[in-house]
Amino acid sequence: MTARKTMGAFRFGVAQVRYTAQIAGRTVIQNLPLSHDKKIRLKYAILSVVGPLFGVKRGVGELAPTEFVGESALKITSERYRVLAASARGLPTNVPERSVSIIVPVYNQISYTLACIEALKENTGEIDHEIIVVDDCSTDQTNIELGGRDDITYLRNEKNLGFIGSCNAGARIATKNYVCFLNNDTKVLPYWLSALVNTFELHENVGLAGSKLIYPDGRLQEAGGLIWNDGSGWNWGKLQDPNDMRFNYARAADYCSGASIVLPRALFQALGGFDAHYTPAYGEDSDLAFKIRSLGLSTLYQPLSQVVHFEGITSGTDTTQGVKKYQVDNAKKLAARWSPVLKHQGEPGVNPELVSDRGVAGRILVLDQITPEPDRDAGSITALELMRALRDLGHKINFIPCSNLCHISPYTELLASLGIESILLPWTKSIAQHLSERGGDYDAVLLFRPLTWHDHIDDIRKYAPQAKVIYHSSDLHFLREQRASDVGHGASTGDAGYEAAKKAELDLLASADLCIVHSTLEKELIEELRPGSSAVCFPWIYEPRGIGEPFEKRKGLIFVGGYGHPPNVDAVEHYVSKIHPLLAGKLPPGADFAAVGSSPPPSMMALEKPGITIPGFVDDISPVFFGARVMVVPLRYGAGIKGKIISAMAHGLPMVTTSVGAEGMGLIHEEHVLIADEPEEFAAAVERLYHDADLWKRLQSAGLEYVRQTTSREAGLQTVSGLLQQLGLPYTARQVPEHIANEAGSSSAFGTRWELTDAAALVAAARLVAGETESAGELVVLPDELGPLDPGDGSFPNAVVCLTSELPDKLQAAKTVLVVADATDSGAAERLGQALAADLAGDAQLLIAFAPPRLSGTTSGYRILAPFSQREVEPIPAPFHEKHDRHLQFANRKSSWLIDTSLTGFPSTAILRVEAVRQTAA
Repeated sequence: MTARKTMGAFRFGVAQVRYTAQIAGRTVIQNLPLSHDKKIRLKYAILSVVGPLFGVKRGVGELAPTEFVGESALKITSERYRVLAASARGLPTNVPERSVSIIVPVYNQISYTLACIEALKENTGEIDHEIIVVDDCSTDQTNIELGGRDDITYLRNEKNLGFIGSCNAGARIATKNYVCFLNNDTKVLPYWLSALVNTFELHENVGLAGSKLIYPDGRLQEAGGLIWNDGSGWNWGKLQDPNDMRFNYARAADYCSGASIVLPRALFQALGGFDAHYTPAYGEDSDLAFKIRSLGLSTLYQPLSQVVHFEGITSGTDTTQGVKKYQVDNAKKLAARWSPVLKHQGEPGVNPELVSDRGVAGRILVLDQITPEPDRDAGSITALELMRALRDLGHKINFIPCSNLCHISPYTELLASLGIESILLPWTKSIAQHLSERGGDYDAVLLFRPLTWHDHIDDIRKYAPQAKVIYHSSDLHFLREQRASDVGHGASTGDAGYEAAKKAELDLLASADLCIVHSTLEKELIEELRPGSSAVCFPWIYEPRGIGEPFEKRKGLIFVGGYGHPPNVDAVEHYVSKIHPLLAGKLPPGADFAAVGSSPPPSMMALEKPGITIPGFVDDISPVFFGARVMVVPLRYGAGIKGKIISAMAHGLPMVTTSVGAEGMGLIHEEHVLIADEPEEFAAAVERLYHDADLWKRLQSAGLEYVRQTTSREAGLQTVSGLLQQLGLPYTARQVPEHIANEAGSSSAFGTRWELTDAAALVAAARLVAGETESAGELVVLPDELGPLDPGDGSFPNAVVCLTSELPDKLQAAKTVLVVADATDSGAAERLGQALAADLAGDAQLLIAFAPPRLSGTTSGYRILAPFSQREVEPIPAPFHEKHDRHLQFANRKSSWLIDTSLTGFPSTAILRVEAVRQTAA
């Protein structure tokens, strides 16, 4: 072992000891007979004394950043979880440049401003950024201290503009793709900004991301904010433990405090910046978040971005005097402006635990033995992708690693960044305890692996009887054991023990409400052996990654797998002993074989010799795939589909495999891969593929197309939505145009959900909120940009459909009129109002659904586009119900604004309902 590896092992050991001590200490404190508040204070008092013994620095007047999350852990997390996300399915290809303008408004308090800038310099170097300090006419040493610095942009207002005016002034001179607003009374922790920007890449349709805010004494200030139906707000998690897992997963919030938020600069500018309606301060951050939600974009709280906030340093905390008094007044303004939206927000203080996950379609508990490690085994990739699909269809996911209930960096952080809450020690002592306390919250429980099922199914049935039980069978164990027996591994298939195990597995599959497999062969086998069983074939989710190096520049053979899985070990040993010798002298120099992957046993390590290497685990597998010429998959037994094969095809690497390797996937010999079972045939196929450039290129192209067509994330979403429908569980509908869904890497799209620009979805939303059903004689009016219309496309059965320009000719006879309007075009709204007022039948009901603009992200940056064209939009007239109301007034009619939640899960679609006023008899 090299000195570097020795040092790495030592550091890992120290980190594990430190982590074990941390868990033990938390568990002891958790069981003390003290109030929650006193437990937190005791914990941080202990940390201030013993922390330095474990490498935790002692703060001066505050806790040091490393006392919240160790700096090394933050570094590992920041650098690794984004790579892990890529290894799981690839990051999107249309990522806007990761550059941020950090805007710091200041008024006096130079000591805090200097400390803020120092922390920025220390903890933001990993991402391209500029620092803009806006001085709102400070009377202390601010101008002297900052005016001559060349490492920041210093802007001094000519007159006092207040917080809102200063932020907007800074944004006007910003030059980067994103703008970040940061209070000067903050101290940012390592990798805070990377975590915020990562949010836009790991989640679809994000408009704004906000940090976890922590008080200087170590308690939590805010984990995203809640707004109630009276306009009042809560800082979720205030005064709680910032390490509590309830506050440590990315989550849609009603708003995030303007003390630390990031959003695309183009979006901030198009919305007109912070609204002067709330001058000088308070309420502007909530208003901005509500405007962003009205575009169908989400505001996400990102716990991996951590910021210490010295709240009230500039404005104080007394709401009866100074600037702080505007907090009360502006809350009333917010309530008045957003009254149609607030109807969905719930009563103050009622069920905050559930409301903190507002807008979810349902809640699903997922149990597996370990936290998914997508860079170590293919099964972890599918576990992650299944959870992501459920999340994208509107479900809140809670995950429990049953074997240890422990936090494992950086894999736990990966789940957190994706919006999945982990249930861990010491906050949960056991799975039974969690189920007894929260089992009634879940709509479904998803279990991976037989051991998980047998250990916990009784508690699930007892404490969550209402939940649908889903069993994920990575492969059929009895089938794998049967094949292992056929090649001399394991017990004979005729043994009583084997037959009992086979029966137990089939009984398990039959007793689940639904089981998930990956192989079509196994689905058919289950249905044959247990008639009446309900099985769904979930595709292995993997997006195309590219083509890598050309044929001429590639060399070598590889096998990839996790070697805790016996079939992989057998495959390598079989290749080295039976196949590799047959290739001697038939391949050019440098055509070495490498068995790459985690946890190779000593028996494999002993196989190393010239031409054969066992490199073990590698952090990033993509360069390995992109550089090798041929993948060999000589599996002799196993079951399920093989993630390694899909991974190789997704990277443009052709391969030779066996019938076992290719089964259940629809792969065709000579079309997608080469298939050979006997050693002589296998070696001949490897030799042929290694030398034949035309064959190699043909298989590469076919493999990439196979991945696009069968393992895309959109294909997975369609399967999971069907699964939920089959179980009678709700989900948020998704509709992505075919040309978008088929683009490589497009499934992590930036910007507005496509449903909000789909006319049929908007009409359905209008019917839903108005309590109407589809009826004959209905008139559907669509924007001219959608024409010419195809009357036979079936989108609106039993309805008359026309464009807005055709409206007067169609209007008089209609009893119900459903209009889809472009919310970005005030002129069109005014003309629409005039036409409707002139020609609408006296007793007709009118519903107008407004389609928001689209936030579109590409490598060149963000743009704001009209919903039905490529017209760029600025400014955005939000809120739509306020800006368009004056254009849509009708005599002798009653108007009401309805806000739909069905398309995004949160209030996002503005719909105007207009009804005739019925005259009552005298």
